[in-house]
Amino acid sequence: MTLTAGELEQYSSSVQRTLGLPRPKWRGVMHRWAFRASIPIGIVATALAGGWLDMLAVAIFAVGISAMLGISARVHVLETDPKVLEVLFQWDHTGIFLCMATGATAIGLMGLEGNRRIILLSVYWGGALVGFATIWLSIRLPRGVTNAIYLAIGWTALPMGPALLDSSGTLGLTLLMVGAAFYSVGALVVGFQWPDPNPHVFGYHEIWHVMVIIAASIHYVYVGIVLAHL
Repeated sequence: MTLTAGELEQYSSSVQRTLGLPRPKWRGVMHRWAFRASIPIGIVATALAGGWLDMLAVAIFAVGISAMLGISARVHVLETDPKVLEVLFQWDHTGIFLCMATGATAIGLMGLEGNRRIILLSVYWGGALVGFATIWLSIRLPRGVTNAIYLAIGWTALPMGPALLDSSGTLGLTLLMVGAAFYSVGALVVGFQWPDPNPHVFGYHEIWHVMVIIAASIHYVYVGIVLAHL
């Protein structure tokens, strides 16, 4: 479906970029691979966890990762209907908030107790609900605001560092921070749309996807370290 510039303006910036700019050859490919790999990895990781609470925590974490990757993979299958794309991108952005909240849930269940756990889960799920509202109420935020929300929510766990150190050790906490840093750098890349090495093959969005896969992999290792440390 070919739309004029005027017709495209009624849709979100994500839809406008998808239909108005060159489509890189690698768009969505890596997330399809990562999604397929995440399912058996999540099942095995959950099965290897200890008690029921740890299994629940790992399962929640695994579902969040797989959902984010799977939705992203579906979004980036070639689709030209702008109305369908609009809904797909809503789900895509929802998947990011969901992944952040489920990841925090796993961290809270495994690594924190009492008020710290309640505070962490409240902040992340509260932030996720705000994010869901902006997405599904079709609130058009200025460019960069959504990424700023992702970053602000993502780093709210930082004050919990000393408590998380007790549950994961220095290596575990370091991996948690490194993974968060990869997510953050990726968010900045997609926010600034730079660097954009080859818009027809491998552009800025593909760099973002690489960062996401690396970050998710690092956080899987973090989960394993926490389980081994308990």
